[in-house]
Amino acid sequence: MARPRKPKHTKEQQGTLAPSREMKNPLTAKPLSAVPKCPEYFNDNEREFYNYTCSVLLSLNLLTPQFILDIRYTATWYHVAKESAAKIREGKIINQFETGHSVPHAYLSAFEKATKFLNEFNNHYGFNLTSSQRIEMPSIKGNDKENNMFE
Repeated sequence: MARPRKPKHTKEQQGTLAPSREMKNPLTAKPLSAVPKCPEYFNDNEREFYNYTCSVLLSLNLLTPQFILDIRYTATWYHVAKESAAKIREGKIINQFETGHSVPHAYLSAFEKATKFLNEFNNHYGFNLTSSQRIEMPSIKGNDKENNMFE
């Protein structure tokens, strides 16, 4: 796994910024000012994930139009994970056939795939401790610093 790149301003402060290695036209996106409307076809699980994820990214000023499609796909995987976990909790782990042959239920495979996809999403968008360390947070201004218990 490659080491994450340092931000440009960090390289400037350290004196290690090499203009030859910087992008001439970096891709930038303007953050959204509000959470886009949730798709009509979403069920409750998907809607819950979509609204929560979008609101967190919006509060960090990181929600851009390019992320919406990823969030929609991941909301579906979130639904698959929740439904599969519910079936597994009910005890539907093994399919027993009349011949005596038994195989693991498809819910186990679906749960495994969904959680793998959700973990990749969490790593990519900073929803776990390690990946959140790589995201530059906006600075706290004025009185907000006094109310922040983590400062």
